[in-house]
Amino acid sequence: MDPNDYSFKTDIDPPHPFNHDLSCVFVSLHCLELLADPEISPGSADYKSRALRQKPPFLQVATLTATYKMDQISLYELDNMPYLSVVQHPTLIAFIDLTNRTVRNLACHDHEDYPGMVRMSILQQQCLAYHVSQPHDIRAIRVFPTQHDVLVIRTITFPDRNELHLIEIYNISALQPTGVTWKAASDRYLIQNQPASNIHISDYGIPTFTENLLPLRAIYDPPPPISIFIQTTNPNGVIHHILWPSADYVPATTTSCATVRYYYTLNHACFQSQHISSPLITHVLPGVHRALMYTVMEDDRKDAPSMVSLRRYVNPEYQYADYPIPRVDRSTRILRKKPPVVPSNIYGSFPLDENCQQHYQNGGIAAITWDEGIGRVCIAAENEMQIQILDFAHVVQPDARFARWKRNQDIVLRDTPPDIDLPIY
Repeated sequence: MDPNDYSFKTDIDPPHPFNHDLSCVFVSLHCLELLADPEISPGSADYKSRALRQKPPFLQVATLTATYKMDQISLYELDNMPYLSVVQHPTLIAFIDLTNRTVRNLACHDHEDYPGMVRMSILQQQCLAYHVSQPHDIRAIRVFPTQHDVLVIRTITFPDRNELHLIEIYNISALQPTGVTWKAASDRYLIQNQPASNIHISDYGIPTFTENLLPLRAIYDPPPPISIFIQTTNPNGVIHHILWPSADYVPATTTSCATVRYYYTLNHACFQSQHISSPLITHVLPGVHRALMYTVMEDDRKDAPSMVSLRRYVNPEYQYADYPIPRVDRSTRILRKKPPVVPSNIYGSFPLDENCQQHYQNGGIAAITWDEGIGRVCIAAENEMQIQILDFAHVVQPDARFARWKRNQDIVLRDTPPDIDLPIY
């Protein structure tokens, strides 16, 4: 046995069962905003005094202990109440009400074409029928709060190592308060012969609307499609599938206006693209409108592998509405060409400076996440107690104009008598 072939993610049979503890902690952003005041330097006396006056920032709202591994932890909102969903490997899904601290469990019925988990295979050119107990392993989930549905991706592994991925939707509106509720899928979409190391689902695209929030454009416009990224093995790469939203149109009446209700089904699920990256392994951080991907070497077995490249991926069939449509001629007189309106290629590498690239190659990536809205990437290298923030947002570079404007403002305010009202622009 070679220990280099194993990591903390390796499925093993331990001689004694492990206890897995899940703790959900709430942190108020208000106290963090008070400590992010740009007028106070971190570590100063004023900073420490303000921090000590605050209440403890961490509030434990839920705990869960089990003898099975827990994964795919996700926070969502259902009927204006916070909930937590977690996969209890290999076959259960728990939904935790963080307000009432109750737990409801969902178990998914097996695929009807494989009752009793009977497998048929051809071994050494001989027909051989045998029984293999292979569960439908849950690989990823995503709750659809406004629909009271959950999207579940399960994998069936066959004796010849081929895999069948089940993309399914289950209704969670009537789960039993105690015990386990068994349900069959209301809709299903199959992906065959694609062995996968990881499967990712992008965020739910329909925001929650209440009377306390301003109406968002996404409430009235079609929501973005939901992306499913499959990190394949043999060969290494990424396969992208999407779920287009469906719509129900309600005509106007004498007492109400016409409305449109958007929801997600598997009626419009389709393949988008496939990228082969061998001998590199591509890791995916999905987003609503685009995804962030980074690559590592295939033979890098460390828990914190070295990053080779950092790239962005744009759906070839869907572009975010904020990409500008030029209404005037934006061509330059010198270059004699127009800037691209949307990315011309679905992949694009982020240029990292030499020191940053060397740092992630030597130290390795222990954790990485990103904010799609502001274009910032947070990376924690191995054996470090700090998080580096990379800003890839497209903004105007600062220059001396703002400093000159501030100096002019100071001159005007200093030379203006206090009884004269200045115009507000």
